[in-house]
Amino acid sequence: MRRSLAVIGIIFCLILSTSFSIQSTNANQEIEEEKSQAEKELEELKADRGVHESQISDLETKFLNLDTQIRDIISQQEKVEKDIQTINKKVAKLKALTPELLEQREGLLSELYIISDDKLFYLTYFISADRFFDLLKGKDETQIVMEEKIRKIGLIDQVLELITKREKLYDKKITDLKSQKQELTGRIVLIHMELQKQQKSLESIDLRSISLQQYLLSLGKMNVLLERDFVGWNRAEGDSFVFVGGGTEHGIGMSQHGAAGLARLGKNYQEILGHYYQNTKIGQRDTSGVNVRIGIVLGGAGGKIYARGGSAHMAGIIIGQDDFVQVSPAIGHAIIRPDSPATYFEVDYKTSGYNQYYGFIEVKNVGGSLFTINHINIEQYLKGVVPAEMPRSWPLEALKTQAVAARAYALRQIKPEAIFDMDDTTRFQVYLGKKYQFAATDKAVDETAGQVVMYGSEIIPCYYHSTSGGYTENNENVWGGRPRPYLRGVPSPWEENSPWWSWQSKTFSRQELSEILGRDERTNIGLLQKIEIINRGISGRVIAVKLSGSEGQKIITGQTLRRVINLNIAVFEPPIRSILFGIRNP
Repeated sequence: MRRSLAVIGIIFCLILSTSFSIQSTNANQEIEEEKSQAEKELEELKADRGVHESQISDLETKFLNLDTQIRDIISQQEKVEKDIQTINKKVAKLKALTPELLEQREGLLSELYIISDDKLFYLTYFISADRFFDLLKGKDETQIVMEEKIRKIGLIDQVLELITKREKLYDKKITDLKSQKQELTGRIVLIHMELQKQQKSLESIDLRSISLQQYLLSLGKMNVLLERDFVGWNRAEGDSFVFVGGGTEHGIGMSQHGAAGLARLGKNYQEILGHYYQNTKIGQRDTSGVNVRIGIVLGGAGGKIYARGGSAHMAGIIIGQDDFVQVSPAIGHAIIRPDSPATYFEVDYKTSGYNQYYGFIEVKNVGGSLFTINHINIEQYLKGVVPAEMPRSWPLEALKTQAVAARAYALRQIKPEAIFDMDDTTRFQVYLGKKYQFAATDKAVDETAGQVVMYGSEIIPCYYHSTSGGYTENNENVWGGRPRPYLRGVPSPWEENSPWWSWQSKTFSRQELSEILGRDERTNIGLLQKIEIINRGISGRVIAVKLSGSEGQKIITGQTLRRVINLNIAVFEPPIRSILFGIRNP
């Protein structure tokens, strides 16, 4: 009986095992089918994307051609308007003479009327000038002199008539040119509308692709693509805690150390930018007349502004070379302009020491405090940005990536309605002006003049950072909002020479970390018991953290945890440099 039961049990286990095996096989088949379908759709989307990119490229070409035509027409129109002004001056001079000449003609004809017995003789001139002069033939010398004067009057009449005709001709030409300009402007508006339509289609395709890629990752159970040890350190509890990580700042867009690494591997700047800003291309813009407004001193009582390298002027006041003008909030609003391209300005109340600037200087009273703003051509501005953001000793191709990225970023920051476009700090881009310009970085700017990174027909804001730690991040995982097709996380393993490739915080005792977290309502959980990382982005950056303590639990972002800790440690203590970290007990 026992043997029978054992046999039955074995048979049951075999059946159950077979059933589970069949279910597992079916599940795997379903996953493979879903993956295959998603990959097929991705390929179709890739083909559709190519069509839209081609259409956008064609529309941009048409747009630029029409823009060139409009510029030509405006140039022609300006020339014609100048010609008209010249003619009008001549007409005015001739018209000023006309009353006097008419008076002389009337006097001469009156004399002829008196001399002649023919009472109708006077009227002959108004009927037929030729007939009138025929009648004068054979007259005495006095009458011949009169004839000459009358001919002059007739000549003046002809000139006036010719001028009137020329005025009408130019008026017609102006009208025609304006009509052409209006037509071309209308066509540009239509093309611009079509560009926007294509841009939306392109973005829709890319967002669908992003969704499918994320779905494929989820099927493979691989939400984190970075392979570094600390990415697996997601839980810590005990008497002490330490944060271990890599990279700096937000990790979105271009890694500067990564760009340098790729340049050392022989990649050119176009390839490097294409890697870090996915789905983009390099575009060209005319920046010759584009100025940016940089807030160089935002507040304070003002001081002296020196003119160096040449003279300058402010509201009729001449500022000689090496002379200065004193500015304060009492000035209200003023602009200091150079008298030559060689002139630059030195702002003595700029505390950093990097206080020399090309372009012109605007000072403005804002709420009783003086704002000092440098207006400068964007290309000249970049020569003070690139070496401030990237070491000038790095490869030229890396410096070029920085120049193009910084140019695109700056163009996206221009806001005419604001007091200034950017300041000169890391809040936007570090700008050190004339004092921090070098041949290598000037060359990088000059050789990429006007080049920008474009997604479809739009210039993108090229965010960048020092070090990614091995993988950049999707924008929505750090800043929220909708995914941007050009701000996708990509591998960046070429950064190991960065000082911030790896970093470690100080070791915190449970009591110390509890006190730090207790200083902010968002992180106050009493005595800390446990820290758990519950969500990461594809680069491994911490999206969500659960804090457990004596007063309960709170779920916060990785960015919030980083900020709270960094704000409450000593200046000399190592900070948490990014949200790419793991947590463990030392």
